[in-house]
Amino acid sequence: MLAGGTQPVDDAIQQAYTSGRNGKGLAMFFSSGNDNDSTGTIWPSSLSQTIAVNATSMCDQRKNPNDCSGEDWGGDYGSNLDFSAPGVKITTTDMRGSYGFSSSAYTFTFNGTSASCPNAAAVGALLLSIRPDLNPEDVRHIIAVTCDKVGGYAYDSILAYGTWSKELGYGRVNAYRAVQYALTYSSIKGIDKTIALNIFPNPSTGMINVQYSNSKDGVLKMYDLEGKELLQTKLQQGENTLDASALSSGIYLVIIAAESGTITRKVIISR
Repeated sequence: MLAGGTQPVDDAIQQAYTSGRNGKGLAMFFSSGNDNDSTGTIWPSSLSQTIAVNATSMCDQRKNPNDCSGEDWGGDYGSNLDFSAPGVKITTTDMRGSYGFSSSAYTFTFNGTSASCPNAAAVGALLLSIRPDLNPEDVRHIIAVTCDKVGGYAYDSILAYGTWSKELGYGRVNAYRAVQYALTYSSIKGIDKTIALNIFPNPSTGMINVQYSNSKDGVLKMYDLEGKELLQTKLQQGENTLDASALSSGIYLVIIAAESGTITRKVIISR
């Protein structure tokens, strides 16, 4: 934890997300963490504006202490995880001499979510090289929907960009599929990037936390998939609690309306 708290960095990340790249916004990739923790990703990958990346082994499974790699560590997983990328025995340039991992200019055993994160970020860079018009949510969207559902995990949660598992998020990145998809992709329009929004837990048993950051209060409305309005509440700056315990298990749409625009999220109630 930073001395004095994380707020200065949180503010810088929000500004980069909103105003980076001359107003297009900056897609920021962060490591999920290396503690084999199932409760969620570490800060700042846990922020809604950032992209959280876990690590896979050479067996296309979540890196964990008992996998085929023989390395005794595991990537953090669970809530806020976006997707995963290879993070074991990665070849990369190295510092020369005693300051590096090896005596040469290269190492062949770089590992950790610090290795998987730049692998995923490189896919993001490929996308922006052919589609510089993309905003941060476009980049997240394209990589997420083109991930491979590897590892034999139950991708049984349905989130904004498809099926999701707590182990690998939307899956393991696929650079080729992402680039092909980006060539004909229509950029997301109308997303108000000044609204920082985090809804958790999702899936939920009924009590939902809504972290809302905007200069003006907003209104939250919850709909079923047939378009029927079920709930409405006012949102204030900070953390809000939505009681959806009276709703049946299923998929719902949450629409946040503020003075500067709207934003939509899928929410799952599961009991």
